[in-house]
Amino acid sequence: DLASRGYEVVHGDYDEPAGLRAALDGVDRVLVISSEGGNEQRLRQHRAAIDAAAQAGARLVVYTSAANPSRSSRFEMAGAHEDTEAYLKRSGLAFIILRDGPCAANNDDFFTRAKETGRLALPGVAAKVAYVTHTDVAEAAAGALTGRGEEGRIYELTGPRPSTATSSPRCSRRSPAERSGRASCRQPSSPSFSGSQDCPKRWYVA
Repeated sequence: DLASRGYEVVHGDYDEPAGLRAALDGVDRVLVISSEGGNEQRLRQHRAAIDAAAQAGARLVVYTSAANPSRSSRFEMAGAHEDTEAYLKRSGLAFIILRDGPCAANNDDFFTRAKETGRLALPGVAAKVAYVTHTDVAEAAAGALTGRGEEGRIYELTGPRPSTATSSPRCSRRSPAERSGRASCRQPSSPSFSGSQDCPKRWYVA
């Protein structure tokens, strides 16, 4: 574990501001990773983390936001990111904001269900997205914390090239004998998603 490798490990909880303030005591640079939950919960927790950083005397906060952090976005949690960015900018702390693009791993559950059901039901299945990986985001955060990012900047994190879900390495046109399961693709009918592009009638999921 980290402690055995010489790192100091402390406990901090977004829902316990006093303990979070104590955990950050003496820390110069703080990474605030966006929490889970609805917009109100996220914003409350993010503000608590930013306030704790300021009270503890931190100089810089790096925040993991999301692409297009706007309440007009169809991404439900974009509003919390928009408000958190604004709160951080008003805090008086130096900041770097990392707007993470869609993460490839977020589609894993869709592929798992496709293997089980024979159908890949994925919103915007034919849309091209420049997915990022957890490693991409972690490396960007480490760079920002160690001085390789410019303070006051917002960085948009994307993958190297756009691809559709069905052009993913996990989905190909190989035969069933070559793959572990078969899946067809469909565009879900939902007011939350636009477009009616047809996807291939039959694909094979890794």
